[in-house]
Amino acid sequence: MDDLILNEFYNKILIEAKNGVIDIDGFKFNIEFQTKINDESKYLNENVFETLEIKNKETFDKLLILYTKKMYEFIINSNFKNIDYVYYEGNKTYIIDFILSSVWNNVTNDNMQNPVEYLQDRINFIDNSLCSLDDNYTLIKNADVLQNSDISFSIEKNNLILETPYSFCPNIVRDKEINEIFPLPKVYFGISNNKCFIYSVKNDKCNTDNSYTKKINRILYKVNKNIDDDYELDNIKDVSPSALISISMFLKVLKEKNISNVNIVDFMPIRYKAKKFALNKKLTKLQKTLTKEELDNMKINIQKEQEKIQNNMTDKLLRNFRRLEYHGFINITSYPKDIDSNMHIKINDNVKEFDNILNTLYSEDPNNIKIK
Repeated sequence: MDDLILNEFYNKILIEAKNGVIDIDGFKFNIEFQTKINDESKYLNENVFETLEIKNKETFDKLLILYTKKMYEFIINSNFKNIDYVYYEGNKTYIIDFILSSVWNNVTNDNMQNPVEYLQDRINFIDNSLCSLDDNYTLIKNADVLQNSDISFSIEKNNLILETPYSFCPNIVRDKEINEIFPLPKVYFGISNNKCFIYSVKNDKCNTDNSYTKKINRILYKVNKNIDDDYELDNIKDVSPSALISISMFLKVLKEKNISNVNIVDFMPIRYKAKKFALNKKLTKLQKTLTKEELDNMKINIQKEQEKIQNNMTDKLLRNFRRLEYHGFINITSYPKDIDSNMHIKINDNVKEFDNILNTLYSEDPNNIKIK
């Protein structure tokens, strides 16, 4: 298997990546980067900015093989609803190709320059799910401020197309039997060397709409009670209440696991470029119906809109943590580009008293849970 992994990586994945499309059994993935390895030129494309720099090939190859083997087992032992482009009907080569290509979707610019460290982190992500995958945990029981509901969570495995192998999946629950469940956004995370990396916080699209969820939704908007309107750093009221609850509960679990250092990954250039490719494909289909001027204008407008969306997503993610710092849960020790491309935070040991639902929930005693 080792030879197959290296052969596919150097003779297929890197060759196709420099041209922007990796084809795996007819499934085409928009992944574009060039690669520098010693004096070799066959992996270079002067029109591509994103560059993977392999400086220590021997160490890199060992970690690439180890990562691929671990992720192969991760896939084979999972059930991602039988998605074709994950399983490829059991074809080992295609599955390996998918692993070798998808891993680069989640790199930052720093990761491109230090792929050995990146691969080691990704290996550690697979090995540490934070809590057992087989259990559902009650983090807070019978909370008065939530209509006597519990906050529970589980850890789920993720499809490789997503940012991390695992996600923290919390819910506000009063009675499952009558569907009194309010799903909170999922936190996509990885753990490496006792440090947590948060890549995204996302809502599922299948939220149930009933009288209970409407009540909970109204209650969650109380997170803005007693919040300063003129906070100097940002408009910290411009946040998702459910995301704040979700992240704060995740921090609570990290604290129980004695993990206090957290990196927030805010921008992944190859994943961003893949979205640009998808938009360009749509424009190509319109070539026959639009004039060149119309097509050029549409391209400019679409690119501006995409940049705006990406900036909003980044600002929204980082603003959540600025808000949590305001509540005293964390200290932000550096912002993106201060040290590297991540925001760095440290979870506080003690939380100040504050008349707000977020602080009330965060201060609840978690001793009734057993985190394995």
